[in-house]
This record gives sequence, C-alpha cells and structure tokens, in this order.
Amino acid sequence: MIRITLKDLRLFFSDKKAVLLTFLMPVGLITLFVFAFGGNGGNNNDIELDVLVADNAQTPESKQLIAELDSLPALKVQEVDEKKLRSIIQKGDRTGGLIILPAYESRMEKGESGFVFVFDQAKAAEASMLKGLISAKIFRVAGKFSIKAKLAKKMKEEFQIEDSASLAMVTQNVDDMMNSSSDNDSPVEGMIAEESLSSPDNTNPALVQAVAGTAIMTLLFSVAAMGAGLLDEKEKGTLRRLLISPINPLDLLLGKMLSATLIGFLQLMVMMLFAWMVFGLPILIHLPALILTTFLAAFSCASFGMLIASVCTSRKQVEGLSTIVVLVMSAIGGSMMPTFFMPEFMQKLSMFSVNYWGVQAYYDIFWREFSWSLLGFRLMVLFFIGLMMILISIPFYRKNILKIG
Repeated sequence: MIRITLKDLRLFFSDKKAVLLTFLMPVGLITLFVFAFGGNGGNNNDIELDVLVADNAQTPESKQLIAELDSLPALKVQEVDEKKLRSIIQKGDRTGGLIILPAYESRMEKGESGFVFVFDQAKAAEASMLKGLISAKIFRVAGKFSIKAKLAKKMKEEFQIEDSASLAMVTQNVDDMMNSSSDNDSPVEGMIAEESLSSPDNTNPALVQAVAGTAIMTLLFSVAAMGAGLLDEKEKGTLRRLLISPINPLDLLLGKMLSATLIGFLQLMVMMLFAWMVFGLPILIHLPALILTTFLAAFSCASFGMLIASVCTSRKQVEGLSTIVVLVMSAIGGSMMPTFFMPEFMQKLSMFSVNYWGVQAYYDIFWREFSWSLLGFRLMVLFFIGLMMILISIPFYRKNILKIG
C-alpha cells in the first residue's frame, strides 16, 4: 500500500506544470470571487453604474438635478433624448434610464410621479440597485414637492385641516427636514414611476440567462476534452502514423477543430431543443439567427479547446488549465453571475470572453427586439475570437504536438 502511494505521488509530482495548475486553480478562483464580490476590503463605491437621463423638463432645476446625479461616485450619467434612451435600453446596451417629465415639480406637488425609471427587465437586479441610487438623490433634491402634496392631502382628508397657516407650517417643516436629510434616506413611494422593457414575445429573461449561460460554459468544458484527443493520439502513437501519411500536419489541428465545432453545434442545438420542449424557450421565432449564432459559438468554443490542447503537453495539464480558464471566463463573462457585481476592470475583461458575446447574442435573439445589425456585430466578435485563438494555437501545436509526435 505504501509503495503504491509513493508511486502515485512520484507520478503526480513528475509533471511540474500539472502540479502548478492543481494548486493554482483554487487560489485563482478564490482571488476571482474575492474581487468580484468586494471581499478584498473594497466597497460598492468601486462599482460605477451607467445611467441614461432624458430631460423633458429642460429647466434650470432639472439641469441641476442631472448635475447632482452625475456627482455621485457610483453613477456615470449620459444625457440623451427619450427616444434614444428607450432604444439603447431595449438593445441591452444599458440597464436603465431616468426620464424627467415636463413640469415634474408641479406634478409632484399634486402627488403625481415626476419621473419615470425605464429599465431592461432582463437586468432587474442591476436595475434595482441603479434605481436605489437615483431615488436617494432625487429624494434629497426634489422629494419635498411630493412630501408636501401627500401631507397636505392627508391633513385635509383625515384631520380636516384646511387653513393656510397650518399647511404653511407643515410645508416649512418639510423644507427643514429635507435640508437636513442625507442621500441615504428612503425615498417617497410614487415619486418615480417604473416602466420595464420586456421581450416582445414575453420570454422569461431568467430562462434565457440560465440556458445561454449554462450552454456556453458546458460546451467549453466539452471541447477542452475533445482537444485533449490530440494528446491522446500522440501518446498512443496514432499521431506519428498520421504524420507519415501524405497530409498537411495543420490539417490534423483544423480537422479536430472542425469536428469539435460540429459536435459542439449539435450539443448546443440539443440544449436549445430541450429548453424549447420543457421550458418553452421560443427557438422558432428567429431560427436562422439561432442556427448561425449557435454555429459561431461552437466555433469559438472549439478554437478554445484546440488552443488549450496545443499549449499543454499532457492530459493532466489540459484538465487543470481548462478548468481554471473555463471557470474564470464563465464567471467574468456572465455565465455564473451578473457582471455588474464586479469592479469596472473585471467588467471590461469580460468582453474578451466567449461567454459574454455568446450570452449577449442569445439575448438579442430571445429577449430584445431582433436586429441583424446588432446581432451581426456580436457574431463577428465571436468569429474573430475563434479565429484569433486558432491562429495563436498553431505555433504551440507545432512546438508541443508535432515536434514530439
């Protein structure tokens, strides 16, 4: 028993790269999630949320309100017109936006909503955080109009107090309270109306996220194992026999990539069919776009699998490295958690992952108003990512696979 234990330990520690990856994986994942959830001693102030603002009031007071919102460290304000605001949010480029209604002050004095918060229903969690920041500042700057109206109405209806002196005293107390309040005080309900922009087909955004995010992550694991087949063929001697035959050595890599792409395409389509039959995912509404998106997602994932296999020199290395990279890409790319939880630098890194562009492309098909121009851009990015990975893998393939084949 002791001899077997020592033999296994010697085999394990003989592959230095595999040993490094074994211990690097948990350390890397811990670091990733610490940064993602702010456990490194930071706080939510490190997160900056983009918000659109449409000023339909066009008054000095509304301009001051926009400046106050822009002064918040956690908000990055972009002023647009109402039509563009709705279009940008509908496309999924922003989470939410604030519409300042004309004569918003007089509306609030009547107890009506002076603002409309428009948001993407697919990003409800992020929108809730965004609205909270906006509401706190609006309450501080303009909330007194709503409070005065509600108190005056309550005094008249419940206490039958209608004399101007008493009402003036109450409104003065409201002014004093507002001047001494902070941005963290709770806003008054009804001051800001909500409007969610949802799918024209009433698709559940959680279903799209679950299916798309899980499908891409699962496929990345699968193609990494397929890519490791190159190393298996090398170890069994199959690769040496193939190299003797009159074929271009690169055809072996490209053939593996193409077969992994086709298998990955079928795997993704089976997942989509299952989601359609069991959960009602509307895959038939834009079927050509779904097929093209699925094929390019499979191509990008297959290229990733070939890159991992080309960089490594043993199956153990493939298993360790692929696990680290897939989990990291899935985490920062939005497959495992919403990207808005992460610091800004991690949100930028997410745009280099297959997961991010794949998930966003599926959202374009199932959730947002379908547009070939918008979807086409995401598909070009997926193709470019796949092309770059296969080009990078070629020199490693020649060094690590062909040289020792």
